[in-house]
Amino acid sequence: MSRKVLIINLEFPPVGGPGVQRVLKFVRYLPEEGWAPTVICGDKSTWHDWRDDTLVKEVPDDVDVFRLSYSTIDDYSALVSIIGCNLLFPLRPFLAKEKIRGELRRTFFSLFRYLHPEPLLSWIYLASKKAVRRHRINNFDVIVTSGPPHVTHMVGLILKRLYHVKWVADFRDPWVDRWAQADRLGISRRLDRLWQRLVVENADRIISVSPSWTKLLTRKLNNRKQTKAHVVYNGYDPDDIPDDMLKPTNLGSCSDTLCIHYNGTIQGATLPSLFFKAIAELKKEEPDIHRNLRCTFTGLPSFVADLANALGLEKIVVDVGPLSHRESLRISVNSDVLLLIVNDADGTTNGVITAKVYEYVAMGKNILAIIPRGGDLHTFLKDYQQCHVVGWDDLGGIVKTVRLLMTRKKDGQLNSYGPPSWIGQYSRQAQTKRLAEILESLVPNGLHNPRHDPHLSGDR
Repeated sequence: MSRKVLIINLEFPPVGGPGVQRVLKFVRYLPEEGWAPTVICGDKSTWHDWRDDTLVKEVPDDVDVFRLSYSTIDDYSALVSIIGCNLLFPLRPFLAKEKIRGELRRTFFSLFRYLHPEPLLSWIYLASKKAVRRHRINNFDVIVTSGPPHVTHMVGLILKRLYHVKWVADFRDPWVDRWAQADRLGISRRLDRLWQRLVVENADRIISVSPSWTKLLTRKLNNRKQTKAHVVYNGYDPDDIPDDMLKPTNLGSCSDTLCIHYNGTIQGATLPSLFFKAIAELKKEEPDIHRNLRCTFTGLPSFVADLANALGLEKIVVDVGPLSHRESLRISVNSDVLLLIVNDADGTTNGVITAKVYEYVAMGKNILAIIPRGGDLHTFLKDYQQCHVVGWDDLGGIVKTVRLLMTRKKDGQLNSYGPPSWIGQYSRQAQTKRLAEILESLVPNGLHNPRHDPHLSGDR
């Protein structure tokens, strides 16, 4: 008989983006390990509107998914900005100009976002309410919460306090230590620190995606509890890279051009500013370089595209737009070099192992990695002979490496040796098996959660 696990994550298909794959693959492969998952998620993302309906097909038919419609801080901020402008009715003649009204609305909007202690209170409330109800019905053996957003872990804390259910907190990024905390108000940061302390102290197991980030979390525990922190890596799914992907794409042949592709979103520590400057330097040396070099990205933010255009790279840097996961992988397979970028935004970037790197290596492609040396990502790539590592702040090194890759492409020496044998340990199935082992350690074989009998609850 399968044991029951409730998985709570804000983003889940058909929502696309980087926060989806890890939890989706857990849900897909946990049944093979004897676990029956139920999912509670939101109906949208807090920071993008990408959808990928193809991912829904990966969710097993017998998995219950509860998608909750919640309000974001932007919804409240918009309302507050309207109310704020109306309160200034005596200044109506002054506010007659649309430009002034617009500026005032933006001021109220920004002020509320800045002062609000937690932008996802609606999600915490709705997810907790649904989780409590589902637990009273299903009597889950284990709860798994995944963040960011890390306030999702508060739902796990609530169930832990109410029902003493076993709980695993999954940190895909650091919480209070991450660079995104820079724009948080002091009261919000203190609240985050309090919540993080409650989560790491009360969760039965803590998992993260890299050794450095796991160590970061263990430092917040006393010595007696540090053994409850584990690494469960991201990975690649062999089913996502079938043989038919080797067919040419409609982007055109790369036979005469070095095609460099960046797969995934651009945010925070992955901004390609220095890479663009390096390409601009090469363009000064060779004005017609666009005939021999093409750099594609999947969904460039407008300000990043503006940076490329300002450097005169509009014929080299190409935004192919947000794509389904499968289509983005197809472009990767048909490119010559795959690009990784991790800027040293703060000390936590040493723990970044971007999820895309597992797919890059599994494809057996050449990789240009512009990353902090000595970090977990650098360590992971050490044994991959087709990787060209350049320091994240080494402009000259990037110029030299791209020039080398162009020369090898021109001379027909940009060889691909296929994926290394060791990449198999990082398959999504293998990492889900690792998660299942952690769940097993909390619920010994054959034992079901005795804390709550759903047949006595009256809520069936």
